[in-house]
Amino acid sequence: MKIKNYFGFTLYELLAVLAILAIIFTITLPRVFATIDTARIRADLEDVNALNRVTSYYSISEDQDLSIFNKESNDEDKMNLLVKKGYLTETLRPRKRSESFFWDADFNIWQYTSYNIATRSNSYFDFTSLLNEDLDSSFIEVAESGNDLRWAVKEEGLVVEPYPTSNTHRHLLFIPISSETNILDEYIIIVKARLAKNSGGYGIFFETTLNNENQDVGYILQFDVGYDPPSVIIRRRARNNQGNLNESTVYDRETLPINNTKYQEIIPLDRNDDFWTNEQVLKLEVSRVSQEQKSLDVYIKTDNKFEIIIKDFIIDNIVDNPLGNFTGFRSWRVHTYFKSIEIN
Repeated sequence: MKIKNYFGFTLYELLAVLAILAIIFTITLPRVFATIDTARIRADLEDVNALNRVTSYYSISEDQDLSIFNKESNDEDKMNLLVKKGYLTETLRPRKRSESFFWDADFNIWQYTSYNIATRSNSYFDFTSLLNEDLDSSFIEVAESGNDLRWAVKEEGLVVEPYPTSNTHRHLLFIPISSETNILDEYIIIVKARLAKNSGGYGIFFETTLNNENQDVGYILQFDVGYDPPSVIIRRRARNNQGNLNESTVYDRETLPINNTKYQEIIPLDRNDDFWTNEQVLKLEVSRVSQEQKSLDVYIKTDNKFEIIIKDFIIDNIVDNPLGNFTGFRSWRVHTYFKSIEIN
């Protein structure tokens, strides 16, 4: 007589398996939902950044101040205005159902409900209102030379003190473009500043990253009275194997396209022209062209409207991780009063 062997699970074994699966689901499901939630929030933040870029393009193209948006009765009407004018194909709605996009009339930008406070604090700094206050903890101060210099907030704005007496005295300040709640791969930087005398100059960093020693690699737009002739120029900043800085001018008057007449009309050749010591508002728009390259447009405000002086200038995509992207200031020779910076 043959005895048959039956292979299978006992009731206790099945119950044990079910208990283990229940524990696994209890641990993993919240993480799965949290990951989905985070992905939706990141997508929404990208959308609100895109919405701000589109709104800025509308303002420039239509020669309209952004305060015109405040005349629309609600946020849907404001977005529908962009659709009607052809700047959006359809109104945007957050992927996370409990959130919304809304127009912030105080800052004239679109905000995202959960992160409006963080977005505000990371996008706009009015230095004239920060007298005697410490700089934001996210700012990184670097002495390129002249270790006795430091950044300070005065009545007229942010300035390097004491007086930077020579070109060899340069001081840098770096400001994160992105934060954990506001990731910007394409961005707009608006800086209001005034040079104290008709010499020296100041710079605005963009598409710049820092190494572990806070040494920068990337690009800087320079408002440069000391250049020959005085110009608004773009310089590439790189490091050799020893960490030493190599600078090269990649855009100036000599490399201007023939059809760029606005630059010649607006930027004077005479360094004694009042233009160089008047308060100026400069806007830099950086957009992605490909995986390896980005495009830069530079505007300067004249007669209460932005005029483009550098268009479609191709730069290398220096920053792999948007969280490692910085803007900021460089000042040399004379005082520069930085009034404000806005990052969208």
